[in-house]
Amino acid sequence: MKNSNYFFANQADVDAAQNAAEVVQNDVVNAGRINEAARDAEEGYEEQARNGLGL
Repeated sequence: MKNSNYFFANQADVDAAQNAAEVVQNDVVNAGRINEAARDAEEGYEEQARNGLGL
């Protein structure tokens, strides 16, 4: 039974790592959208910047 508990503990660690990776991936995507919107705004494309952020 101890081996079974060890497996589930490892699976929980894997699940936590996968969840953390998804959060980081979403943060990277959002940062890219924000940076692109900032560039658009600097270039005078305020409407495009707002649309890029979903506003």
